[in-house]
Amino acid sequence: MVDNPAKSSGPQQGSSDSNQISTTQRSKKRFKRDNERTQREDPPRCHLNTIPLEILAEILSYTTPRDILALARSNKFFCATFANNPSSTFIWKRSRADFNPNAIPDPTPNFTEASYAAFLFDPGECEVRVHLFVLAKLNLALSYIGL
Repeated sequence: MVDNPAKSSGPQQGSSDSNQISTTQRSKKRFKRDNERTQREDPPRCHLNTIPLEILAEILSYTTPRDILALARSNKFFCATFANNPSSTFIWKRSRADFNPNAIPDPTPNFTEASYAAFLFDPGECEVRVHLFVLAKLNLALSYIGL
């Protein structure tokens, strides 16, 4: 077999070695630039999740169930701590008992403490009430036109 001179292993004019070096240098510059950018733009760390639960419970005893619900929805740690953790029910109970102007009654057995707070304090419309309103409006319209 005869060796093809185009497939020789030595560097040739117009080879990709110069392109490879420039690509490597560009990627190093890009990495350095991206690394500097992320170091500058890192937000300050929140150390609220490092507070022991007992101290956090004492702090939250001065807030409303709506505030605890907002905190539970703020990140995964607090969601796991307040919404999905049965050991935090004492925080919700104390908050409900101290709610002004009147204490909030205990939830029915089909509610967790967090879902009960969401049921009471979420600003969304009640879907049942909306559907009943639409049906009443439809009945009124049908009676008006004589059907």
